[in-house]
Amino acid sequence: QHIQYGDQDIQLSAAEQLVDKSQTRGVAEALKWLQAKLQQQQQQQGKTLLHWLQELEDALDNQGLDVLAPHLALGNLARPRRYEIAAAVNRIRSLHMRQRGERKILGPANAQ
Repeated sequence: QHIQYGDQDIQLSAAEQLVDKSQTRGVAEALKWLQAKLQQQQQQQGKTLLHWLQELEDALDNQGLDVLAPHLALGNLARPRRYEIAAAVNRIRSLHMRQRGERKILGPANAQ
């Protein structure tokens, strides 16, 4: 299984818990949600990947799967677990992450 993220093909075949395409679609929509949140809140530096995954889980708990695709009537999503989302994030080669304490925690590789 894989996700097309921009011009990158993210291979998720090693994420053994993803057994259905609806789960992979959920991960893809979760990546879009994370990207939108990061773009909206760039001024909030110092947030970790764990923080963003928890924020996503809280949103899913409160609003359901509609939070992932609010303008689409999709009935083909399954809720992704944070582990599979983190596995997908880990495979985005253009993503630049830094350890806590450095200037920027999470963002595109070409952002300064």
